[in-house]
Amino acid sequence: MKRQIGGGRVIAWGMVLPNGFIHLERLENRVTNVIYRNMLGRCSLPFLDNIYGKGNYFFQQDNVCKAAMAWFWDHEIKLLNWPWCSPDLNLVENVWKMLTDIVYDRKQFASKNDIWLAIQEASQSIMDSKRLVIKDMFNKYNSRLLQVIDVKGQTIKY
Repeated sequence: MKRQIGGGRVIAWGMVLPNGFIHLERLENRVTNVIYRNMLGRCSLPFLDNIYGKGNYFFQQDNVCKAAMAWFWDHEIKLLNWPWCSPDLNLVENVWKMLTDIVYDRKQFASKNDIWLAIQEASQSIMDSKRLVIKDMFNKYNSRLLQVIDVKGQTIKY
C-alpha cells in the first residue's frame, strides 16, 4: 500500500498467516522483480520455513512475472493456483482494509517514519484485537471458493 505525504511515500508489503499473524516489510523503492525476489529470499520465506518447515505451506501470490514464477519454482515454493485479480479470494485485501482504516483515520503524518510507525502499530492492534476474525477468514476459505464458483466468478458478499 502507499500513501503520498509531504516527504514522499511509504511502500509496505505484507503477508497474513492462518494464525492471524501479520508480517510487514518496508520497501524503500518501487517494487521491481529483483527487489521482490530479494525481499522474499531475505525475509519472508526463511520466516515461513522456520514456522512451517520448507515446502510445508502454500504461498498465495498475485500478478507474478515469469522471472518471479521461475524463482518460486527454483526454491520449491508451492503457489496457490487462483484466478488473477480476484479480490474475493485474496484474504490479505481484507486485512489491508482493516489496516488502512486504522492508519488513515483522519490522521496527518509529518514524515515517512511517522506513517511507517502508524502502519506497524495498526498491524499490532489488528493482531491483538482481530486475530480471531483473520483465523475465521482462513477457516472459511474453502466455502468462499465454492461461492465464487457458484456465481461464476462474480463478486460475492463476505
